[in-house]
Amino acid sequence: MNRILIFGFLMICFLACAEKPFFYQEEKINETSWKYEDKAVFEFEIQDTVGSYNLELELNHSSEFSFQNIYVAIETHFPDGKKTDDNISLQLMNKMGSWIGDCSSKTCTINFVLQQNTYFKQAGIYKLSLAQDGRNPVLDGIQSLGFRILKN
Repeated sequence: MNRILIFGFLMICFLACAEKPFFYQEEKINETSWKYEDKAVFEFEIQDTVGSYNLELELNHSSEFSFQNIYVAIETHFPDGKKTDDNISLQLMNKMGSWIGDCSSKTCTINFVLQQNTYFKQAGIYKLSLAQDGRNPVLDGIQSLGFRILKN
């Protein structure tokens, strides 16, 4: 009985202390085929320009995906109307050819840290757009993209 109470108390503490995101949104990829023209768009509002944040990308793909990495074009729109563009490579496999992340028999989920301890200089609405930017016009097996902001 005491063990059950202690275990229950520890679980409540663990769940209560788990870091909850300031923002999280997931975008499903149409029919698991990510085409050049398909963009995952995330819109969020920032009021606190003093606090720091961690920005993370969550990618879900089929365990049958045929590439070890993918290239992503990131477009950020700021509240003042300005925008920036960046391209990144997301490594999905390690050097041994094994999937990185948490994989089941059908799906793999990988979390990527885009920025740590970053500050938003402007209060207002931000928009982040992600598009696949690889050699192939269609990437089969990408299921969804999630964008998470954690406040430090």
